[in-house]
Amino acid sequence: MSIDPFYRTDHGISIAREGAYVIYLVQIAFITLFALLAGKRGFCHYFCPIAVIAIIGRKVQTLFRWPALHLSADPGRCTACGRCSNECPMGLEVSSMVEQGCMENAECILCGCCIAVCPSRAIRFSF
Repeated sequence: MSIDPFYRTDHGISIAREGAYVIYLVQIAFITLFALLAGKRGFCHYFCPIAVIAIIGRKVQTLFRWPALHLSADPGRCTACGRCSNECPMGLEVSSMVEQGCMENAECILCGCCIAVCPSRAIRFSF
């Protein structure tokens, strides 16, 4: 028994009719152009419906003060190296959030990248 991952595809893209490449390329161009104009993760910040739902959920959780996993920081331990901000996939200024002692940001996806790169362990998960 063999598996052919490109079964019934032409050049690696499944095409049901003529012109399918145009639709595919327009979608790629739209996402690329949007990312170039809106900046780092611009498509995710302004267009992706999942990001919007996550941001609304985070704001509702904060409004009603429901317990949830979140980030907390100890500004006294921070060495201001900036690694946390550089590693944040959402492009947040994590170092300034640590400096202020307020880690609440609706766009934070709680990935933990900032925790992993912090040499002084100033950032941690809390509940």
